[in-house]
Amino acid sequence: MISKIKILYISKVVAVIISIFFIPLTLGAQNDCGSDEIYQEMMKNDPVFRMEQELSKVRSSARSQSQELITIPVVFHVVYHDTIHTSPIDSSDNISYDQIYSQIEALNEDCNSLISAPTMWHEVAANPEFEFCLASRDPFGNPTCGITRTYTDSTIFSFKQSVKDESTGGVSGWPVSDYLNIWICDMEGLRGHATAPGGVDSLDGVAIDYEFVGTGAEFNLPVPEFNLGTTAAHEVGHWLRLKHIWGDGGCNIDDNISDTPSAPRANYGCSDSLACSPDSLRMRQNYMDYSDGACLNLFTQDQVDLMREAFEPQGARSQLLTSLGCSAPVQNAILLTINFDGYSDETSWQLEDDLNNIIHSGGGYAENTLTVTHAMSIPDGDYTIIFFDTFGDGFCCGSGNGDYEVKYASGAEIVSGTGEFEFSLSIPFPNTLTDADYRFIGGSDTGDTLDWYNPANWNKLSYPLDCYYDDIIIEADCEVDEVLLREERNLIIKNNAKLIIKE
Repeated sequence: MISKIKILYISKVVAVIISIFFIPLTLGAQNDCGSDEIYQEMMKNDPVFRMEQELSKVRSSARSQSQELITIPVVFHVVYHDTIHTSPIDSSDNISYDQIYSQIEALNEDCNSLISAPTMWHEVAANPEFEFCLASRDPFGNPTCGITRTYTDSTIFSFKQSVKDESTGGVSGWPVSDYLNIWICDMEGLRGHATAPGGVDSLDGVAIDYEFVGTGAEFNLPVPEFNLGTTAAHEVGHWLRLKHIWGDGGCNIDDNISDTPSAPRANYGCSDSLACSPDSLRMRQNYMDYSDGACLNLFTQDQVDLMREAFEPQGARSQLLTSLGCSAPVQNAILLTINFDGYSDETSWQLEDDLNNIIHSGGGYAENTLTVTHAMSIPDGDYTIIFFDTFGDGFCCGSGNGDYEVKYASGAEIVSGTGEFEFSLSIPFPNTLTDADYRFIGGSDTGDTLDWYNPANWNKLSYPLDCYYDDIIIEADCEVDEVLLREERNLIIKNNAKLIIKE
């Protein structure tokens, strides 16, 4: 008997946020961004960080003006308190997927375009040419939507870095060599903050208050001056070493950018105002000011040079250029089992793709090893597994009966055979798993019902999250807190299995 249950996940949410937010017009009362305070603390306490800042200035001044599009994988960590559920329809600070998608679109528009609106600063404006993509592969190679959700007991994050640490109610980021981590939470008195390159990896990234994420009337963002997603571009500028355009001081304090004018303080609103000399106007359109989102539309060429320096060969963000975070995720978990003859130390193997790249390999087994099983992850495609025997008699028949089997983690066989060959044996096979369905088949005995969250019970190397698109097929009794799918998808129950959703 097969029963099919359709679960509808509502994709568009209107979050009603009741709050009063007053925007003062004096810098002393305004606390929009906390990045400078973090920067000064790091400069004071971290000599390696100080050295990196000086080296960056040298590299930036020598950088070539030619540039190509730089792709930056992003993961959003939503840390919420309003509900213990993971559905964004239940909570205001647990923002919806669509709100995050709108933020990525806004970030790409702000950081990968030339200004078109009238401005006196056209001659110094430049396109950073950054492309931000939501991660599709997690640090373990599994599929992801680039969004994590973590419930916290903390009602508000008063300390800037606390959202990045489990011990203070937050969540750790993913490896900074492969991802830009953006934390979303309820902050006290800040729109956002970011760390400059060269700091501590565990703290590296951007944090934004949930009321300033994304753009769109349907999200009911409470502060009209900052409802266009520009806070993210501002904080990414800090993440790539930019300071506030006024240098976080008066006219005698510089932001170390030669083509931005001096200014006595931050700019608010969208009105031109005098800078430090009568014949000069403030660059109120610059993303590194505090102007309203509606009038922010430019980075200068020198700002772009400094940001892109981080991706130069010696730059602090250069490893992101080789990240697989936005590449196709690993699709299939497979198992290779080898039963040896009496001389396992003579045997080795390698798995090659259709371009003869070695994807996995093994060997160096201890003498008299009877059996080994290797778990591997490979995308769909054509492969060849090659066995080698240094003595030239394979691993079968002369001194025991040896064989091999390659199968999916679900148990379905791909190829198998005996180890009867001379020095090498090549077996081509297609990895023909044609869909990305998740099958709960059970493999870890934990009682009458099996644990949904244990990857050993699935046909892949992870359990499905709410952002996965394909069908979920239940073939063994299991227990789960709740089942959420981003869009209408099938939850299929087979073999009279029981799916227990805990209250």
